[in-house]
Amino acid sequence: MNTITFSRYAALFTYGLVTFFIYSILSSTASIQTLWLGWSNLLEKVFNTSDLTSSYSYDIFLFLGGVAIHKIADSFSIYDSKRYWQFNWRYPSLMLSVTFTVSIWVFTELKNNSSYLEQDYILIFLPLLIGLVFLPLLSCLTRLTTRITTFITKDAKQTPQIHSSVEFIADKVLSALEQEQNKSVRISLCGPFGVGKTTAINSAVEKLSNKNNQPKLVHCNIELWGVESESIIQYVLDEILLALGKEIDMCRFRSLPSNYISAMNAGTTSSKILAAFIHKPTSPDLVLSSLSDVLSASNLRLLVTLQDLDRNKNAVESLDALAGLLDRLEGVKGIDYIFAGENTPQFSDTLLRICPLRFDLPKPNLKRDVIELIEALIDEDLKGYYEDIQAPHFDINQFSLLIDLLLPSFRDFQSLQNQIESSWGSLKGEVLLYDLLLIHALKSSRPKLYDVLYQIFQGNISTKDLRFNTFIDDYFSGCTPLMKTIVENTLIHFGLITYFTFPDDKRESLGRPLSLDNITEHHLSIKNERIKNILFSGFLDENNPKQLKIHKTLQKVVTGELSALNDLCNAFKSSDERKLWSNSLNNYGWAMLHNQIEDIDIAQSLIKTAIALNPIESASSLLEGMKVRQSIKMNFKSGLRNYLFSEAAIVDIVELRSQFNDVTFCQVCDIYMSFSYIHRFHRDEPAEVDKYLSLLITRFINSDPLVKVTLLMFCLNVSKDTLRRLDKAALARLLEMLNTLELKDSLDEYLKAIRIRFNYNLNKQEIDEAFYENKKEAIALVEQMLALK
Repeated sequence: MNTITFSRYAALFTYGLVTFFIYSILSSTASIQTLWLGWSNLLEKVFNTSDLTSSYSYDIFLFLGGVAIHKIADSFSIYDSKRYWQFNWRYPSLMLSVTFTVSIWVFTELKNNSSYLEQDYILIFLPLLIGLVFLPLLSCLTRLTTRITTFITKDAKQTPQIHSSVEFIADKVLSALEQEQNKSVRISLCGPFGVGKTTAINSAVEKLSNKNNQPKLVHCNIELWGVESESIIQYVLDEILLALGKEIDMCRFRSLPSNYISAMNAGTTSSKILAAFIHKPTSPDLVLSSLSDVLSASNLRLLVTLQDLDRNKNAVESLDALAGLLDRLEGVKGIDYIFAGENTPQFSDTLLRICPLRFDLPKPNLKRDVIELIEALIDEDLKGYYEDIQAPHFDINQFSLLIDLLLPSFRDFQSLQNQIESSWGSLKGEVLLYDLLLIHALKSSRPKLYDVLYQIFQGNISTKDLRFNTFIDDYFSGCTPLMKTIVENTLIHFGLITYFTFPDDKRESLGRPLSLDNITEHHLSIKNERIKNILFSGFLDENNPKQLKIHKTLQKVVTGELSALNDLCNAFKSSDERKLWSNSLNNYGWAMLHNQIEDIDIAQSLIKTAIALNPIESASSLLEGMKVRQSIKMNFKSGLRNYLFSEAAIVDIVELRSQFNDVTFCQVCDIYMSFSYIHRFHRDEPAEVDKYLSLLITRFINSDPLVKVTLLMFCLNVSKDTLRRLDKAALARLLEMLNTLELKDSLDEYLKAIRIRFNYNLNKQEIDEAFYENKKEAIALVEQMLALK
């Protein structure tokens, strides 16, 4: 038993004697009876009844008295909620003395008064005991319930991720704390806000606490943000005593609060004498020095972390005060300190003096984390979808660099990750993940840029022909080079910057005019009103069709599933859904149909169903979405291409001539024409566009006199390039047909054709004039093309 432990037991013995004498005096029958009588009278007045027995009043009095004793003991740190039933042999609590004193008194009373009444008199003090243990038992039950709940749900909880750079610093801190030292360890952790200083400390503390071969670690974390420099020393001391109070009795080191002393000094002479007796002003240096021996005797180790001191108004003065205290306590063992703050130059010399060990946490590189998050969110269900709809020139490395610039710390990345993951389940497939990540990152880290961007897309800020540097001067005047880079890369991501124009001044090598017209036409682009609303509001109208549903339907169509083909056609029949489906088909669906259909029979069913689709707008929109674009390399062996450039396709189209009009026929011809451009860009095998267009026109002329109006409108509505593709024989037959065409032979068909283009009824004269004007124009175009052959 060391000196501290021996003196502690001696002090408790003294406390016990004093408590015994006080308890004996207060327990005299006359005193107790007088007190009980007053309490009973008070209860009768409160409840306005005389039926309240004295026994019940005694019980209530004693129960509340026990609760009051517990609260007083807790306020003076005699015991803490975390150590109600905990006992430390090396440094026992003051409650040990009180407990033994009361037990001895009860035993003495029972021994000296063996009559039934006296024993009953002793037993009536049971409510006092119940009142004493009521709150401790309630707290113990609460902690037990919490532990059970935590154990049941521990598998559902995810362990917080720690960035590798933070984990590295945490290991450095742990290594420094584990070294044997004859004096306190002082460490400073420096780095920008949010880089993981607190996470590194908590990780090191957790690992150190799990080591059983060392004294039990008591971690006292002190947030100094907002603490005045004049009271910072006392604040730190109070926090240390509160932290240690959870493990051992700290009432020896706590004096009566200053407001109590002031109240007593303002009272009678006796209260002033009592205040002078119990008031023991002690310097923080002396308290902390004496704590070292108590910690050693109790086999405890105190780690004090001081955070956010640099955020105070008088941060330098506060740090100087703490530095002076720690300088005077440099030889004290058992109390270690960690300072955590930003890399502030005015703190450097002071921190170096009091903290020989310094670890700096740089801004972490989050590019790899961003890429891993993207790869995790684009799961197996989405991979095929993104392969089909992916923007052709998207650079994931460049994008991850932009997100890395926006997020100052791994904590911010985790916050962004939680936001995205919570909403991605309903939004995946409806918006581009990259746009969603960028919008959320801007919202949390660069709110001004987010607000400006929102106003641009709302049309409240005009960017038409606006130069980049002018835009910076107008909305981000005086911004840092980093901020300018973030703004530029954000605008590039959304297609708001055009390169390779003349520079506007000497500040830039290339001109960068901003223009909303440059936003990509991708179906998930923010230019789409629906997509814009989802990205900025986070709200998704569940009544609208889903993009993933469209993609899955197209996947089934290319495999020949008949029900999927019906779903596709029904979607184009609905005016509410047609626009969304048409956008998807125009952006990526056409490539799926042309590149992924392998069976000619599937291609035949698709084309025949699309041509025969009613109403006319439905067939036109569906066929428009089947044209080949120039953006990607084509599969020249696809089933759709093999079918279109075959005799079977020409026969099928001619046979369906009665089920469509000139608009549909022009769309079919445009599909053939779309094949004439792709080989120029991707060196694909050229399709026989001229041959099959000429064959189609010739077969139509020979098929039925009623199709003459269709061919007339064809000449007027297709491009000259299409007419130029026809061979000389087909053009000659077409010219012959036009010359022999008379209105009286095709009046009904002509009226149907012009009603599509005019919203009002024409009289007979207007019809005649329109017909002969159209005929004249068509003949002139065909003659012009013949002259070139």
